[in-house]
Amino acid sequence: MIRNYTILIIIILILLVPNIEVFAEEVAASHGVGENNISDTGGEADIKKEVSGQQVYEYYQAIKSESGTQAAVIAVATLVEPILDEYAVFGLHKPAALAQLFMESSFLSSRLSREGNNPYGIKGTGYLGATNEYIDGKKNVLDLPFEAFESFEEGVRGYCRLMMDKRYLPVREAYNSTDAAKCIKECGYASDPHYVGDGNIQNRPILGILDNIKAYQLDQFVRNPLDPKIRYKQIWRDISKQTGAQFLAYWYLQPRIKEIQSELYSLGYYKDKIDGWFGQQSEASVIVFQKQYGLDADGVVGIVTYEALFPEKFIAKIVITDTGEELTALADNIGQSQR
Repeated sequence: MIRNYTILIIIILILLVPNIEVFAEEVAASHGVGENNISDTGGEADIKKEVSGQQVYEYYQAIKSESGTQAAVIAVATLVEPILDEYAVFGLHKPAALAQLFMESSFLSSRLSREGNNPYGIKGTGYLGATNEYIDGKKNVLDLPFEAFESFEEGVRGYCRLMMDKRYLPVREAYNSTDAAKCIKECGYASDPHYVGDGNIQNRPILGILDNIKAYQLDQFVRNPLDPKIRYKQIWRDISKQTGAQFLAYWYLQPRIKEIQSELYSLGYYKDKIDGWFGQQSEASVIVFQKQYGLDADGVVGIVTYEALFPEKFIAKIVITDTGEELTALADNIGQSQR
């Protein structure tokens, strides 16, 4: 009799175990944790590249409820800073970029940020949304197409790549975030007359880039890796086929061109001299590389082609600590610490 009960219990356990495993997987999935987005870092569950705009918004709200808006802003700024750092070496101004992130996304609450992973309101295709546009000084609400990104990280990178476009060269040339903010507006990023602001937030609404930098202490992220005296040599410029005169005029591009030629040579695409002159052979080798990697085959080394050539320089991830006690402790630490 006892033996029969034992057999019955074993059968019941066999039937239940798969259901228990499925239940555990569903719980993990409900918290945004899955097999593809967990990194083993000594027992801590970290959500990596697959982080969505909705998850970042929830993270922001969780810290805000624990330690206030200031702490939540700094926490999210700290999340995205490693990505911004990869482009700061080419002229990106981090305080201005961070202020734009919170402004454009309405502090991460906009549907475009939460659902389209586009916190910067970048125009494109894939997502139709309402936006405020100023025409002849008058505010108009228009339905326009916006870009939709696969992840929040890609949305941030999309902004960084946009800032590397030749249209925004004056932004990269700016010596500080104040000048950069003015150039962002002048280059046509936004039509709002209050988009820049003046940084004077005493008894005034917080509107523009400079106001948000001041109000949320985003200037603590100013750590600019570029020497102002030689900034023009270091900022990003697209590399395209040069004439002899251009080779001499843009002599400061030679180190970067040599770097590109060397990499193409090591990959077997380039067979000529590594001389810092981006001529016909260099252009031809870039076209072959671009075709191989599914890029626009125009022979120009823009930031996307450069990323493909040097993927090891663009490996930063957005990491969100798992919810619960760890998140509460993080919020407390951010709220109490000074960077």
